[in-house]
Formats: sequence, C-alpha cells, structure tokens
Amino acid sequence: MKSNKSIFIILLMVLSVSFIGLTEEQVITPQELEGKTLAQIYMMRNEIFAQRGRPFKTYELNNYFRSQDWYQIGVNEDGTV
Repeated sequence: MKSNKSIFIILLMVLSVSFIGLTEEQVITPQELEGKTLAQIYMMRNEIFAQRGRPFKTYELNNYFRSQDWYQIGVNEDGTV
C-alpha cells in the first residue's frame, strides 16, 4: 500500500512539474520523498512553483512563500515575467 501511495505522489509531482516546464535537473527523486509526510511533499511541490514566481491563492502558501527572501512573484530565472 505504501508503494502505491509513493507511486501516486511521484506521478502527481511529475505531471505538475511537466505543466510548468521544468528541466530534468529539477526532478524530485523517490529517495527525496521517502519518509516525508503528505504536508512536507505538498510544500516541496509548491516550492517548485514558488521558485518560478507563481503567486499563491491560499493564505497559508502566500504568507509562507512571501516570508522567504528568495521568493519573487512573477519573476523567472532570466528576469522575465
């Protein structure tokens, strides 16, 4: 059962990552997910979006990422919006 949960989570993350155009070097491995709670995996997933400048609609995610020094809404690595 745990294996199915891990496979499902990995599949969701891969699909999420593919929709925002990340490169292979930014893939989260199964080893990185091992032993993590769903809440931790949720934050890992959203950190990927935050690194790309995605604004967040939920109060919790918006406040958390706005408190991070590196987070810039709408700014890509190359400086474009």
